[in-house]
Amino acid sequence: MKKSSILILSLIASVVFIGFGCSSQKNSPVFKEIIKNENLTEIVKKVKDDKVISKEDIDLFANGLARLSLMKDSVVLKTVGQVIESQKEFQKRVSLQGLDRSAVRAEMAFSHSFKFLNMKFFDTDTAKSNILFFRFSNLSDQDIENIQGYINIFNPQNQIVKKFPVNMKRVIPANEGLDIQTPPYKHDDKNPNDMLVRTGKNLRVVWQPVTVEFKNGKKLLLPQ
Repeated sequence: MKKSSILILSLIASVVFIGFGCSSQKNSPVFKEIIKNENLTEIVKKVKDDKVISKEDIDLFANGLARLSLMKDSVVLKTVGQVIESQKEFQKRVSLQGLDRSAVRAEMAFSHSFKFLNMKFFDTDTAKSNILFFRFSNLSDQDIENIQGYINIFNPQNQIVKKFPVNMKRVIPANEGLDIQTPPYKHDDKNPNDMLVRTGKNLRVVWQPVTVEFKNGKKLLLPQ
């Protein structure tokens, strides 16, 4: 019983300490300092001398100043606390945008796969073009009716040599595959990258999806 009481008291003390720490941070006078045209260095000195402000809030204040000071009117007459809160909201928005892009990319990868087969040259006396052959496999349980994106060609230095846009409005049944032949892409002998696509060695082909539409109405669109 005595050990249990000591444990409970320890937990209560920990909660009180954590709560007090958070409260002290919010009540620190430095958070109420108002930024003016001529007092930023003085405010920074107060931040350095403050014993309560956390490293996280110092980083938020520094990054917030760097971002907002590009427009003087967006930082002058704001308090240190307001700059910190503004930066928190900004970083949250950026993180959520990144999370959204990651989720869409992951779901696109779960929905289909791409396999490059080959490229053929279609040349006449008046024009030259390339035709790409590849296979899309529908890995989902829903029919796919539209896929848009780019076939990117990389050189051995991992630089993009060419981007071929793909807009495939054909139904790929659930859990099935479909071989695709693209329309002709214009080739220019005077363009070094075009020539590299035809003559280069150890080139790497990477599929970059942008949109995947399902027959049931669902649409995956990669945010810009």
